[in-house]
Parts: sequence; structure tokens; C-alpha cells
Amino acid sequence: MKKADRLPWESSIKQLKYREVVNPLLVINEIFVVDWVYGHKKKLKKWRYFVTHDKSYCDKNHGAGSLLFTYDLNIRLLESCYLLYHADTTGNIVITATEVEKEKLELDWYPKNLTKKELLNPLKTMRDVFKKTGIDQYRDQLHEWLYAALYVKGGNDELHYKEIRKVHRMMLKVYSAVWLIYHRTVVKHQ
Repeated sequence: MKKADRLPWESSIKQLKYREVVNPLLVINEIFVVDWVYGHKKKLKKWRYFVTHDKSYCDKNHGAGSLLFTYDLNIRLLESCYLLYHADTTGNIVITATEVEKEKLELDWYPKNLTKKELLNPLKTMRDVFKKTGIDQYRDQLHEWLYAALYVKGGNDELHYKEIRKVHRMMLKVYSAVWLIYHRTVVKHQ
């Protein structure tokens, strides 16, 4: 579906609280209070496994509720990134190549799935993420993931592996970009 074919409310923000709409960095901060980048990647990989296999998601400690929490957190993260993508501010997010090299040495983990331009300005990642796929389409796809992971099923014609891989790859890029944004905006100013 082309951007022009979407109805205005499809691209609206639906899961964020008003204060998060005003300051999307609050959600990015919350993401890394909950877990750090490896934890989010591991949860996404586990979720994808249950989407693509004939097994129903169940966490040993928290049951299926942990998947619902992961789903909600990812939707809110995408909506925050969508707002940052459309904002005209870059603040402390954009840095120089020299600062990138220094940052690589300072951080425990540094993204390998971002381009040089995206490392300098992680908001460019959001352009890539939302260029062909709108926020409404990500919401729909992750909603399908949620149902697919919670049901034991035979083959699911609704979810094509190519689409699943694309969403997974884009979410990994989002995690990497927001990790940099988090360190450049939240951690440096604490």
C-alpha cells in the first residue's frame, strides 16, 4: 500500500501516552530500563521462532503474558521512532566520525548492522525503516506475529517468510539505532 493510499488515522500514534508523544525519548529510555539490546534481540528471535514453527509461545516464568509485554513494548518503540523520524530535530543524536570511533571504545556493545551514515545519525535508520513500510503496516504485521505465536497451527498462509525476515531485520536495525540514541541523549546527560 502506498503512503498516499493510507487513511490518515492508520498512520496515527495509537499506543503512546501524551507525555511520550511529546517526548518519544521516554520510550527509548524505558526500553533500556527493561532490558538491554541483547535481551531485546533475544526476545525478538524467540518470538519469530514461534511465529514460524508449529508451537505455541509460553515463557516458563511468565507464560504468554511476556509475549504480550514484548509486543506492546515494540509497538510503542516503533511509534516513538516514527515520531523521531518525522521530527525536525536531531539534538545530540548526530555525531562526527571521530566521535563514532571514540563511542565504539566506550560502549560495551556497538551496532554492526548500521551503515556509516546511520552510525553518524541513527535517525537515518528510521528513514530506511519507514521508507516503504508505514507504521500501520508494522503494527499489523506484529499483530499477526502475536496471534501466530500464541496459536498452535499448521502452515500459516497469512505470514510469508520473506515478510517475517524483513520485519525481523528492520526491528534489529531499530534496536541498534535506538541504542545509539539512548546513549547520546539519555546516558550522556545523566
